[in-house]
Amino acid sequence: MKPTKTTLILGILTITILSVVGWYFTRPQGVIEFVLAPQQLTFVINGKEREISHNEKIKLTPGTYKVAFTRDGFRTEEKSLIVEDDKQHRIVMALTPLTDAAKKVLADSSESQNVINEYKQVKSNELIKNLPLSGVNYSINACPSVKQPKTDTKAVCIVTTTTQGEKAAKDTLQQMGYTLGDLEILVGTENIRSIIRTDSYRIDYYKDVQTEGTDKLPLFITPLNLPYVPYATTFDPASEAVKTAALNDLKERGYDVNQYAIYYSNIYLSRYNTNADRPDEHAMPPTQ
Repeated sequence: MKPTKTTLILGILTITILSVVGWYFTRPQGVIEFVLAPQQLTFVINGKEREISHNEKIKLTPGTYKVAFTRDGFRTEEKSLIVEDDKQHRIVMALTPLTDAAKKVLADSSESQNVINEYKQVKSNELIKNLPLSGVNYSINACPSVKQPKTDTKAVCIVTTTTQGEKAAKDTLQQMGYTLGDLEILVGTENIRSIIRTDSYRIDYYKDVQTEGTDKLPLFITPLNLPYVPYATTFDPASEAVKTAALNDLKERGYDVNQYAIYYSNIYLSRYNTNADRPDEHAMPPTQ
């Protein structure tokens, strides 16, 4: 029987549809794995929304995408995503909670806490790759970590001698989208860097000081606004309170105080002062 015109058209359409379907399933694709906190988010890609879960994987054709991650009660995060053919891409994303309810969602999930820690490290690594940066009265460099001294981890060092330079550098980091509290930031000169500074004390690391008889990194706690506090002496209650507060501050920021040689005193001369705007702050390593 001779095929009719309708039969020929249907045959051509069938072949076309099968060809399109076959092309769709065989075209190059990349795999995206999502590591999320909180563990359920809305994923926006090129303006289209879909719900995604922690550890979920999706396929995308190679290319560059504008994407966003959002959820009620959290700050929306946007980024560019580059997908390559036949590669698996791992996207780590931790949203910032804006409400108490959102904070509770994260606090109730140990897995979310792990993701948050990994996300902070990912963001820090991204910044390190973009350094150095410089301004009129500061430079921002990558330098060895004091928090993790026996690893290859890098910290962010703001090199400046003025509070204006420090503020300008930190403003630059925030404008770039970084949360200062998520970074290990050291401030000072090339050889003397402040880890923590408050109105009551400062904690410094001296690059050129070695501790004898131990491989521990030396840290120097300098109490401020207190009278003469000799090195290696019995302290009065006020001095002890400052020292305890400083050590607790280190612990809360993730420093393992057992891996440092801790020195505590404020008797040393100003040639080691690291802040030209605060000539009353002195910190010089003790002679052993």
